[in-house]
Amino acid sequence: MVKALKDQPALAGWDIINEMEGVLNPNLHSSEPCFDTTFLAPSGAGWKGHIHSAQDLLRFINWQAAAIRKTDPQALVTAGSWNPKSNTNMNGMKNLYSDHCLIRAGHDNAGTLNFYSTHTYDNKNTHQYDSYSPFKHNKNQYGLGKPLIIAEFNQVRGGHHSIEELFTYAYYHGYAGAWSWHANADGSDTDDFPTQQRGMRSLRGKNDQNNGGLINITI
Repeated sequence: MVKALKDQPALAGWDIINEMEGVLNPNLHSSEPCFDTTFLAPSGAGWKGHIHSAQDLLRFINWQAAAIRKTDPQALVTAGSWNPKSNTNMNGMKNLYSDHCLIRAGHDNAGTLNFYSTHTYDNKNTHQYDSYSPFKHNKNQYGLGKPLIIAEFNQVRGGHHSIEELFTYAYYHGYAGAWSWHANADGSDTDDFPTQQRGMRSLRGKNDQNNGGLINITI
């Protein structure tokens, strides 16, 4: 698949796995910090079942990323975390997606990510973002050393913020991009496509070189 699509201009990159934390066992102790998931025990991780260890999931990402990059050295690779809690060392959390952890799991130096991506939604009951949400922080506060994209968010679960406000926040707070959820607009936790278009259009033509740079898009 990578070989067949490597010259496709519409392909921005590869997302190896969506929210691995859904099947992560958050109760595993390990002498290897990358594989110890007890920091996520009270977080809600493992909502689909405590099925896989961090070591197994990170090995999968490492091997898949390495295979892609060896086939297409220009390809961009990421893996979308369900929440920044597993994608930062801030405030006692741990960046499981770091180069160090991925290589520790799979032992392939090529199997790392080009950029980080994370998802954020408000609490359905309080309508507030948690304290780790990208909409509570500047990107640099996560201490990642790589670009970070807000890869899932929307107005319907946006903490009472408009879609325009959310896109604008991402633009002015150091994020490498913002991807609203989602273009097909099916299901309950999604904005309709006209709402998403409105958010994207609110950035069209912006050119603040000290923040998000030139937004040259046609929608």
